[in-house]
Amino acid sequence: MEFLRSAVPSPLYDDRLISLCVLQAIPKLEYKDTELAVKDLLLSLPSYKPHSPRGNALLVVLLEQASVSLRKDIQPGKPASLETTRHYLDLAAFVVIEKRIAPPIDLLRFYYTSLAGKMTLQRLSIDDQTWVICSMAETLAACDQDPKNHDGPQLSALRRQVIDACPILFEVCCLPALSISLPHSNDSDFSDYANPDCCIQDREIVVKYCYNRVCV
Repeated sequence: MEFLRSAVPSPLYDDRLISLCVLQAIPKLEYKDTELAVKDLLLSLPSYKPHSPRGNALLVVLLEQASVSLRKDIQPGKPASLETTRHYLDLAAFVVIEKRIAPPIDLLRFYYTSLAGKMTLQRLSIDDQTWVICSMAETLAACDQDPKNHDGPQLSALRRQVIDACPILFEVCCLPALSISLPHSNDSDFSDYANPDCCIQDREIVVKYCYNRVCV
């Protein structure tokens, strides 16, 4: 935390200046110091309230750090692990879901664009795959409960993309790990759910089924 102490001016003028200095310092900090800076310093400031611009800026910084970590965690030719990336995304989820100071749709978009692809999922361990499913499901639920996003055009579009990706999540993460059958009927075939013509309600059932069997 020594770098952080030097980044924050003394005497402290206002929380705007503190916030600016800490956000600029985060890319230079180790994760443990980042967690302390966020939880013990930034979130104690009056300006970090639900749906605040400061919360949005914090989430942007955390997702940038997650992107940097992800590139290192899944380098070609090396065993893939989300060990470092998960730290930053768990902290982002704390900011978004528990504290509600930033929009969950931005976190959901990160999961979808960076982690939900079949090529990425297949390289991950079962533990990391399960974490991806649970994190996406929890963030999607937070989006549905957020009055600022509910039924908005951006959320509707992203929600459909996430639901359309659920057969890939199910195929890669659930079937190999659990040896279970798909819901609905005994003769249901997985290709029915991967079919683009499958209705979004059926795909939502797969998402919930994945979550209930793997995460709960």
